[in-house]
Amino acid sequence: MFKTTSFLLSGIFAFIVHSCREGVDLNSLRADQVNWSTYTNSELGYSITYPTVLDLEEFGKGSILFRNGADGVPILVRYADEQEGKKRDLWFGHDPAEKITLAGREGNKFVYSHHDGPFSARTVSYVIEHRGKFIGVEFRTANELNEIQQRVLTSFKFN
Repeated sequence: MFKTTSFLLSGIFAFIVHSCREGVDLNSLRADQVNWSTYTNSELGYSITYPTVLDLEEFGKGSILFRNGADGVPILVRYADEQEGKKRDLWFGHDPAEKITLAGREGNKFVYSHHDGPFSARTVSYVIEHRGKFIGVEFRTANELNEIQQRVLTSFKFN
């Protein structure tokens, strides 16, 4: 019993420390100032490069979050069908801002306010079809993409 309780408490402590870590201001960084890593999703056949100042977390089937300490999730890759997208208040139902090409495929750019509970964030999503669903590379940003975000976007490719 003691072993299980101490393991549980150490897990909770690690989560709290990780969650309380202060994020970095991505707008103050240059792409050549940070270390980069590449995430590959072999099941869906895509890869994306991201700054290691962000913590990567997989969720669902094919989606990833890039956490910035306690400052939230400034970058995401979402893999969703229309039903799930509407349920999660994604780009579905919003008018495209413009046509784009991502990883050699034509798609749409959406700029909208994403609501997550009582919070909302301006979101810029680059969306293409993939295997009967949609992949969106999303950025929570008040402005156009900065140098770091632009590098992440242009790194997205199918393997």
